[in-house]
Amino acid sequence: MSLAAPNRLRQRTRVSSVTGVSVQVSVLGATALHGSDGPVEIAARKRRALLAALALDLGPVVSADRLVALMWGDEAPPGAYGTLHSYVSGLRRLLEPGLQPRAKPTVLVTSDEGYRLVLPRHAVDATAFADEVRARHRVLGRLGSQLTTGPNETWPSRGEVEEHVEGLEQALRGWRGTPYADLTDHPDVLAERTGLEGLRTTASDDLALGLLALGEHATVLPLTEQATTRDPLRERGWALHALALARAGRQAEALDAIRRLRRVLDDELGLDPGQEVRDLETALLQQDPAVLRGWLANGSVSPSREARVEDRRGPGPGDPPLAPPSRGTRGSVPLGWDERPIVGRTREREVLRQLLDDAVAGRPAAVRLVGEAGAGKSRLIEWAVAEATARGMAAAVGTCSADEGAPPLWPWRQLLARLDLPAPPEPAHDSRSGARGDTSGDTSDGTSDGTTAERSFAAHDAIARTLREAAQDTGLLLVLDDLHWADTPTMRCLAQVVASLGPGDRVAVVASRRATSDAAGAELDAALARHGATTLELGGLADDEARDLVGSILGADAQPDVVAAWRARTDGNPFFLVELARLAEQSGRVDDEVPESVQSVVRHRVADLPEPVRDLLLLAAALGRQHPPLLLARVAELDPDELLDRLEPAQEAGILHSTQGLLSFDHALTRDAILAMTTPSRVARTHARIARALESAPSSAINAAERAFDLAHHWLAAGPLYAGSAWPAAAAAGALAADDFANVEAANLFHAALGAQAADPQGTAYERFDLLLRFNESAARAGMWQEGVAAVVDAVAVARALDDPARVAEAVAALTRYSVWTPMDYGVVEHELVDDLRATLVRLEPGGSQERCTLMLALAAQLYYLPGSDAEAGALVDEGMALARRFEDPALLAWAARTAHLASWRCRSLGVRRALSEEEVAAARASGDVAAEAVALAGMASVAVEAGDRATWESASGAALAIARRRRLAYVEFALRFVELNLLILRSREDPSAAADSLRGLTGVTMSIPASDYIEFGIAYVLAAWNPPAAAILAEQMAAADPNGTDDITLTPLLHLSAVTGDRERVEHLLSRTSLPTEDWSESMDLALLAIAATAVGDVELARQVASRLAPLSGRMAVAGTASLQGPVDCFLAMALATAGDVETARSAADRGEALAREWGMAVLLDRFAEQRRSLGI
Repeated sequence: MSLAAPNRLRQRTRVSSVTGVSVQVSVLGATALHGSDGPVEIAARKRRALLAALALDLGPVVSADRLVALMWGDEAPPGAYGTLHSYVSGLRRLLEPGLQPRAKPTVLVTSDEGYRLVLPRHAVDATAFADEVRARHRVLGRLGSQLTTGPNETWPSRGEVEEHVEGLEQALRGWRGTPYADLTDHPDVLAERTGLEGLRTTASDDLALGLLALGEHATVLPLTEQATTRDPLRERGWALHALALARAGRQAEALDAIRRLRRVLDDELGLDPGQEVRDLETALLQQDPAVLRGWLANGSVSPSREARVEDRRGPGPGDPPLAPPSRGTRGSVPLGWDERPIVGRTREREVLRQLLDDAVAGRPAAVRLVGEAGAGKSRLIEWAVAEATARGMAAAVGTCSADEGAPPLWPWRQLLARLDLPAPPEPAHDSRSGARGDTSGDTSDGTSDGTTAERSFAAHDAIARTLREAAQDTGLLLVLDDLHWADTPTMRCLAQVVASLGPGDRVAVVASRRATSDAAGAELDAALARHGATTLELGGLADDEARDLVGSILGADAQPDVVAAWRARTDGNPFFLVELARLAEQSGRVDDEVPESVQSVVRHRVADLPEPVRDLLLLAAALGRQHPPLLLARVAELDPDELLDRLEPAQEAGILHSTQGLLSFDHALTRDAILAMTTPSRVARTHARIARALESAPSSAINAAERAFDLAHHWLAAGPLYAGSAWPAAAAAGALAADDFANVEAANLFHAALGAQAADPQGTAYERFDLLLRFNESAARAGMWQEGVAAVVDAVAVARALDDPARVAEAVAALTRYSVWTPMDYGVVEHELVDDLRATLVRLEPGGSQERCTLMLALAAQLYYLPGSDAEAGALVDEGMALARRFEDPALLAWAARTAHLASWRCRSLGVRRALSEEEVAAARASGDVAAEAVALAGMASVAVEAGDRATWESASGAALAIARRRRLAYVEFALRFVELNLLILRSREDPSAAADSLRGLTGVTMSIPASDYIEFGIAYVLAAWNPPAAAILAEQMAAADPNGTDDITLTPLLHLSAVTGDRERVEHLLSRTSLPTEDWSESMDLALLAIAATAVGDVELARQVASRLAPLSGRMAVAGTASLQGPVDCFLAMALATAGDVETARSAADRGEALAREWGMAVLLDRFAEQRRSLGI
């Protein structure tokens, strides 16, 4: 059977589909495209430039000449117009992926004059930004009078200002970097950038004016500090800064700021400040109250905020006295809770069962249920009522009302009415004249009113007697719910009822309340305890109980890791867990969103708190779930004692707790809800306020590392308005994380720093270049390889724009510095990067510089998958290594050897690669770079496996794994443990599932090494290859997904599995579409699998071709890089030779293969191969 020519190259692009014409184009930074399904990847740089060019001239037709000028400038290649047409076709497919071949496009249309992007203005962020800023300026610009004369009749209301501030902050948050960053510096592009930058400055000024008018002076200061640094000649920025300082009580600094402006203007331009600044200076010197205190009063809140803190009360005083309160009143669980099964609470239910048994037997008793809102008190009560009813007992529930207007003994009145018993006699007329804790028997002068006390006692005794009599026949369960809202007569009546119970009374009492209670509640607890009441304190559900509860809602969709995160976030609170599960069930989301029902509960709890307390709760929520009170006091600018006094209502409400010197929210979800109920802009400003307080805190007040990480968190959370402070803080924290080998955390911080730096108007290309490489290094160590490669590509583009060959070389060196596998995905060629490297090499000065060495080797690595480039790559490797050896730089030599190894990774170069690995290990150790040493040792271990050298494999892999685990080098550990899994399966019949699960666990959610899409398949294949039943299942799944074997990576494994399971028809079908493998890192394994397939169907011609390719590899292992391992090449060579009819040569090869397998302890392979030898007669 003759095979077709090799064809294994492929280019994979993953994009989200754009549904219909739901398109959003972003050009305030790098060009981005969003459809209704999310972001759409635009991999090619020029395709991004095309979209940006069309967005720049949104509306009219754009000629091809103009597009070429905008995209290439003066460096347009000869074939630019033809290339432009292909870019248009590709972009059109992204914009309208569902467009039929002959259908007319509706988004990117073509005419004789050129091309046109048919989108509304709001679909392009630049035009939407411009429209938004101009509209907001017409309102907020009137607030400029606060810099000179103070408020006037033209000012908008406070609510309007809040609305426009929110809108401006939203618009500014969309600014991600230099506008139209993918276009050249064409004059029209520069003009548009200048115009947008001017609008951004206007927006920042208007935002500062709005915040000053709202009295948020401290929040304005970071904005104005950045503005004066960014543009020291702009007077409005200095004026706003001075006014913010003055209103913050720093009037000397305010006047000094104006003096600095005066000096700068005089030195630079020979001018004095304008009238606005002079008027402000005069007002400050005269202490003009209209200017110093001329902000809008905080007497009312905006409608949106009012809705967020609305007060939902229970029945009012005018409501019918016997109207039973809804379960939806304050403090109770909303309706629908009883639809879910009761989970856990086994001990509590057993106590309640015993309580009912005792009552029926004439042994009265009481139980107190204590727990926070949502802990399940009401659910247990419902269960107890159902249990009592099932026993034939009477049962009734009386619920205390949160409303001050409810009549005395309200729950007892409900309870008696539901039992169809007479209402209690009216108590003393003044029994509710005071607070909830009123003694109801004391007069205003402190003396006891005997008549009042006697009447109250008589009423309580009548209730007790009525209930005891009602319980005589069937027994009675009495429940008083929400006792934390009870009035004093209700609690005293409960104590008297319990005290009156004696032997023979068939009464069970259950009383529920929250964990916090006042003095009257403590009195009741003591009274109940004296009469033997049992207390059940309801905590959060355990891990398994939380899984059961969430599983009752989501079924099989309840992911264990998500449930564990929810349980931690809620402390196992059943109500919160149910609401999170319902949100996931309805929306499919498992992110940090707070369900509206939970927000409603928290809104209830904070509604009655004074405004200053709510402000403190927002500050506390932004600080985190738990923090020291001194930090909160510093941020709030309060004395610590004053802070604690002010927080007392929040602590009494159970929202905040003080334990071990720390303030903490009752739940992480409570804290999340407070943030969710606040506008994003106000939350962002709160974070900025916290960051400023942290910066000014003395070094003794907070640990340096903790301060660095907190500053990064809060400045980043403050949003793009504070980008100039955010990215340096994030970079500093990232460096600390990297020093502690917290590689994932470091990568995340550097990535956040990149996002913030792009939004910093003062950010430079040099800063961005450095950040990109710092992110790449941390990402590479964390196994986030694809993200790291993207950062390098961006860094090369930055260096090219700077016309800096040295930086280009520095950037491309990062691609392979810590790479265990080839740095690009299988078959992918980064053509734009290759072009950049070739162009930079041409522009280098002649001579043997380190930059030339780096560029040559980096280019050789990038040419790996480019057809016909072997000779060029080989020459580059030879010359690059020769240069590297000339410099006395071990770090350079270690990098060069690693890169040359990757560029030369073919079976025929095994000897060269072994020598390179030894050179790399020695140089890495000499350089002191321990991470590079681990990668070098992994390379040495890889070639040792391929060469069949067990001793070197074990020593090198052991040393590499030790470093990788110590330094958290996920990529190195994953690659070597993948090989170990292969060896385990070849050596032992023990179940390898645990080892496979452990390997999967290494990938986590952040690892994105080359071929990430195939990791799960690779593990499944390794497990199935030597297990026929598993092989049959996996083969069916693979064939269903790719029936024609179009995926080059999975084709030969599918052939192997089909051969193992005896599916001759599928093997023959796949072989008809299969070519001999190219010479790359997987050649020997692919040949081995083809040998198995040829033997399975008796394909003599294929067997001869495979044998001729395998023969030069005799004595080695059949491998696919540093991952898959099939066993000795000679075993598969023997099979191919025997199928081809050369039995004697096959027998010799089989003997060699068995000898190597025994040396490696491959017992499983030896057993299977013995069967193969018998069947082939060798």
